[in-house]
Amino acid sequence: RTAVREFLVAGEVGPDFREAGDPTEKGQEGRQITSKVRRHAFGCFNDAAEACFAPDAAPSTILAANIDAKMLHDDGSVTAAMQE
Repeated sequence: RTAVREFLVAGEVGPDFREAGDPTEKGQEGRQITSKVRRHAFGCFNDAAEACFAPDAAPSTILAANIDAKMLHDDGSVTAAMQE
């Protein structure tokens, strides 16, 4: 769950809300998102992916070629092109 999703689906997010942590943002899990309650008056949104697919079974939202090999070697070291 993200704070943005909580804000849109639940209508508010408060200082006690904590995100589970995006694996690309190391050390951010469990941090306070806001210092006061934030609300919107639009009515609660529905999560379309959640309504149409089983939990954790939504398809990818970005369909793109895997370019990892252009950035990293098999051992995880950075390629010369990435160092330029």
